Amino acid sequence: MKTLRSIAIVFAVISAIVIGVSGLDSFASFKKPVDLYADDTDVTKLGRTDAVEADIYAVLDCFATETTTTKRNGAVTGKSKDYYYIVPAFKGDETYYIGVKSNSDDQRSYDKIADLTWAWLSGESSDFGEQSIHIEGCLKKMDKELLGYMKEWFEESEWFESEAEMEKYVLPVCLETVRFGTVKIMFLVGVGVFIVCAILIITGIISERKDSKKAKQQTHVVINGVSYPKNTFDHVNRCILNKEKIFAVQELRDITGLDLEEAQKIIDNWTQYYYWG
Repeated sequence: MKTLRSIAIVFAVISAIVIGVSGLDSFASFKKPVDLYADDTDVTKLGRTDAVEADIYAVLDCFATETTTTKRNGAVTGKSKDYYYIVPAFKGDETYYIGVKSNSDDQRSYDKIADLTWAWLSGESSDFGEQSIHIEGCLKKMDKELLGYMKEWFEESEWFESEAEMEKYVLPVCLETVRFGTVKIMFLVGVGVFIVCAILIITGIISERKDSKKAKQQTHVVINGVSYPKNTFDHVNRCILNKEKIFAVQELRDITGLDLEEAQKIIDNWTQYYYWG
């Protein structure tokens, strides 16, 4: 039982880690995605646990990049690069700006949309909105450094007339891709395993307490109808705990006078006679 409980504790820890990894994304995975560009969507009301989807059709620029290096035994085994873009979002007729995180695979698409956006803003093209890229994810809070890069872009481009205006319309959030199906499965499996492990751990503790109480209350051991003081078999029990079955059988025979076959059967089922815990 102790071995089973130890295994259950290990799996409970693993499942807790899985639940932790899914984090707030797991709550969003159970919600219907909100269309960021629906007419009735207020970007300022969207929270961390909301599932958001959008067909990104307008991009101002890439304001930051982030390179992640993977190492093994001190050696670089791989690199990945993420790109952060500025996109508009709305609250009625008011335009706000948020970040969008993209990987290398989608970089060209975002850059192309940015080119089309500026061509439209400068009056060079009327093909605005014809190209877009779909994303599903959550609005996650930007760290201070990343938000600083985004504000720096607006300051250098003199997009706003005042800092107060920039503080109002530049939101400190970034839309990051979340694979909601995968997150939901991870969360449900994690919770399921954790519950099963918790039941096993609790059941094990209750069982051990019962065994301990039963062992303390036992004063005599009955073998083949004969009652012996329990301490008579303490050495036999130690032999069994030490996996010295041959010595346990011989010791039992010396005490009870049983033949070899009878003694072996009793030792094989020792916990039915001698309670310990």
